[in-house]
Amino acid sequence: MRTEAFTQIGLDSGALGALGTVVHQFKEPGSYIATVLADGREVAEQTITVAEGGRPALQIDMADIADDRSSEKCCDQHPPELDVGGYASFYVGVGNKRYAVVVRRAGKRGVEFDSRRLQEGDLFAATVLRPGKYRITNEHGKGAMGLEVRYVRRGRSKYEPAKPLKVKIGESLAKDVLKAGPAQGLIFEATGPTRAIVELVEPDDGEGTGYTTKKAS
Repeated sequence: MRTEAFTQIGLDSGALGALGTVVHQFKEPGSYIATVLADGREVAEQTITVAEGGRPALQIDMADIADDRSSEKCCDQHPPELDVGGYASFYVGVGNKRYAVVVRRAGKRGVEFDSRRLQEGDLFAATVLRPGKYRITNEHGKGAMGLEVRYVRRGRSKYEPAKPLKVKIGESLAKDVLKAGPAQGLIFEATGPTRAIVELVEPDDGEGTGYTTKKAS
């Protein structure tokens, strides 16, 4: 069980913990170098090869890569190839460190992807567990959006999180208030430079209105 997930009350697309994932589409074939940062320090590199006929998607655990490098364990230096137009998801499998990733094309200048500054089309998937009121901001934009995660009282049926909420985030944020249940996913789609930050403003430990699960029909 990933116990660190239950103590995480804030999320940041540029400093990923156990409850966040960033996703980037690779549109051009070639060899890419992903540099993994833990708590702001470069700790490991991973090669990503994009070629026709590769897998449509790759899931890359940054904590696992960092652990392999630091402990000098045998690890997969060349993961399966990613198809042109495929998506790579970067996440944190275990641990309390905060991770970021910067991807550059091998032998060329410029940055293909930087999780600290998402670009149009990049995704940040986040899961908020603790009920309460949150504030959503973009470090590279302006404005703020609210998020209310409702407290669930025990009822006669098992609680099942609803489908993820999809939110566009960019230079400015609408002054809306999103409403979600615990563990309901949030998918932020960047429309411009984005570092999405979800901060707890007021916890709800059962004294709020919340809602009660009902008997399944």
